[in-house]
Order: sequence, then C-alpha cells, then structure tokens
Amino acid sequence: VEGFAGDEMTVDIDGEFYPVFKHDIVGSLAHQTVENYIDQFMYQNNIALDFIPMRTNRLALGNGDKADLMLDGEACDVKGNCRTWDNRWYYNFYCGVMVDEWERKIAESSIKRFIFTQVDPDFQMARILGTISKFDFLEKSTYREFNGHDRMVVFSRELTPIHHTLLHI
Repeated sequence: VEGFAGDEMTVDIDGEFYPVFKHDIVGSLAHQTVENYIDQFMYQNNIALDFIPMRTNRLALGNGDKADLMLDGEACDVKGNCRTWDNRWYYNFYCGVMVDEWERKIAESSIKRFIFTQVDPDFQMARILGTISKFDFLEKSTYREFNGHDRMVVFSRELTPIHHTLLHI
C-alpha cells in the first residue's frame, strides 16, 4: 500500500499502481471475517450448516448476486464499517444501512438477515458485532445522518451474537 488520498489508496501490484477504494477493502475484510468465523464455528462444534458464501461466487462469476451469503436458505447481507475500536462503547456502536441503498436494493430483495462487522482503520483486525433480521432492523432502526448520508441505524446492543444465530438454525 503506497498511501491514502481520502477514501482511496494506491496499491502496488508488480510495479503497477491501481486505485482501490477503502469501502471495497472494508467490505472484503468484513465478508472474509464472517465466512471464516462460520467455517471455524462449524468445525469446532462438529456441526454442518447449510452455508454458501455468495460473495466469493459473485466475484468468481461476476453476476452481482444480491446476497453476500446464504445461511440455512436465508439470504444474508454482511455490513462492514471502518472505525477505531473502543471496548467502552461496544454496546453503543451504530450499525446501519444507507437509506438510498435500502430503497434501491434491499427493501424488495430476498435478504432476510444482516450481519454487522467492524474493521479497524489499519485493516489488522475485524470483529463481528452481531446479527439482526431484516424485519427487526426495520422495526428498531432510527434515521441518522453520517457524513452527509441518511442512514437507518440500530445500536450494536440490539444485535444477536452470531453464535446464538448459528446455534438456533
């Protein structure tokens, strides 16, 4: 990584420099974190879940699936946010979806659940904050403005820990 310019950084791949946007990196790390956690959870608990990581398939096929992963037949959307971690505020993180994204592609989609993650700004660590059904998110969310964008948000304390979700499938 050569350097940042706002939300964009330049990556050196074999002497060629390519622009990469921060949200792409955060999203990729968030998805990898969730997929790795589910794989490890199944292995450690000696259980098999109906789990298909759609993001990997979408990247390979280039067909733009609307879900990030399928879990027990439910389409799930992984949401990543980049911010500095502070244990004192764990239960008060805002977890949200931009209103225009909700209206464009989520409201009428087959997505049934959100999985929220947090990625450190140095991209060295990611945490899964929890899960929430699309229905519960819609009922509990409030509107907030962040960086000039309207978002529907819930507090992280309103999420279900991911291992509870996996155990109750």
